Amino acid sequence: MSGVPMDRWRRMAASLGMPGLMGLSLGLAVAWGWLVWWPGLQSELADAQDEAIHLRQQLVAGAGRPGTSASTDPHEGAEATWQALWAGLPRADEATSRQGGVLAAAASQGISIQTVQYRGALPKALPGLWRQQMSLPLEAPYPALRAWLGWLLQQPAISVDAVDIARTDPMSDAVKARVQVSLWWRTEASSTRVP
Repeated sequence: MSGVPMDRWRRMAASLGMPGLMGLSLGLAVAWGWLVWWPGLQSELADAQDEAIHLRQQLVAGAGRPGTSASTDPHEGAEATWQALWAGLPRADEATSRQGGVLAAAASQGISIQTVQYRGALPKALPGLWRQQMSLPLEAPYPALRAWLGWLLQQPAISVDAVDIARTDPMSDAVKARVQVSLWWRTEASSTRVP
């Protein structure tokens, strides 16, 4: 090779200048992406789609076999879920200890509860289920209230229905609150329940 072709490249680069060289580099990068990278990406996408179709066909084929987890009846899964939830609900003879547990957990956090208002009901839409509502006016430091509410939310068969918080002194962490919770349990007459 003679030095003439190299001189020609140097003169072309000098005539383009820095913006021209950057534009040329960008054009080469786009061409590489279009010719090399994009077809590879399309191939990976096609492989993923084929795998998804294959898995879907396996799932449909497995649904008809006995003993498989897939079900053709959409209500079957809901009934099994409801039965598991129902089995986890406490019995009526555990009601007093569960109410005491709510109050003991509040006391362990240093929460002062003045009074407790109870109201029980059999929900018409859920026969065999008892709902015991507790309304608890209290005074406590805000962090203790949060810790107690966190404990309540982790408990099975307890729902937090309402929380009203008021702070009289903005510089203090002490708050006055009214917390309404519901404790749920099965009545004696019911052993299993499917809606």
